[in-house]
Amino acid sequence: MEVRGPPSVFKPVNSKTSVMVEGQISHINKNHRKSTGFPPEQSPIESHATPSYCKVCGMAFYYMGSLIKHVKTHTKEKKLLCGVCGIFFQSTESMKDHLQTHIVDRFTCPLCSKRFACNSRLMEHMTIHTEEKLYHCPDCDKGFNKISYLKKHTRIHTGEKRYHCPDCDKGFNNSSYLKKHIRIHTGEKPYCCNNCGKTFSRSEPLKVHMRTHTGEKPYQCGDCDKGFCSSGDLRKHIRSHTGEKPYRCGDCGKGFSLNQNLKVHQRTHTGERPYRCGDCGKEYITCRQLKTHVLAHRRDTKLEDRNGVIHLDHLLTEPPMVTGGL
Repeated sequence: MEVRGPPSVFKPVNSKTSVMVEGQISHINKNHRKSTGFPPEQSPIESHATPSYCKVCGMAFYYMGSLIKHVKTHTKEKKLLCGVCGIFFQSTESMKDHLQTHIVDRFTCPLCSKRFACNSRLMEHMTIHTEEKLYHCPDCDKGFNKISYLKKHTRIHTGEKRYHCPDCDKGFNNSSYLKKHIRIHTGEKPYCCNNCGKTFSRSEPLKVHMRTHTGEKPYQCGDCDKGFCSSGDLRKHIRSHTGEKPYRCGDCGKGFSLNQNLKVHQRTHTGERPYRCGDCGKEYITCRQLKTHVLAHRRDTKLEDRNGVIHLDHLLTEPPMVTGGL
């Protein structure tokens, strides 16, 4: 139980507070503990009718344990400082509660009502609505609405890759790219299509896949008006109009518009033939070549049994033995 004393007994905390507190605790323990058999925290102070006051702040208590516990709060080191008004706090929770008094209605976005602790954060947020790019790359002049995005982007030009895969040591300039890459090793596919159950290691491919169910094609070609599910597919298609071939063979210099076509071409140099016929063992560079070969088996080879003719359909349904892919 505790009560507040009259204002006249309140005293400001000063440099002598610690000495005063230690002396007060020693005095209470020596002179005011009643021999009643109570536990220390419940042992009454000698005079019940008149409470004892804390000499530092004037708060009054009827029980010795409560007074001692309270007096010790004046000796606790206060490390948490509010940067707005300069008040100190003894716990993170109390400081967080206090900070809300500065945030409420202090800096509010007029367009979406989102609140911010400082004006600079509000100004940065406003660029989302205005599409204004405050920060520009000195190398390519690409704009960003957050300086953190610009810092990540500049690593593309510097080649800095501070995040490395612990399994294959591949480097990345962004920690989020590393997290996505690690799923290749773990096989984790946390994103699942609710329509067909197909799973994905990243959220972006799932979004693109969902459009195969909805029929949505938000990316339109400006030349022929053809629609695509993803921006990547649109970029590939545009090269059919521009003739751009950004992927070049390091052996012969031949150019390709698609990276997967370059990979197939490189097998002509390496001799790799990852697609093999399960019936005759013949190997091919591409899956399409294998399918053509299997159809030839179907046309040219027939087996007779007592019921007539059987086509070798098993050659078409049996999956090829693949050691590599496009």
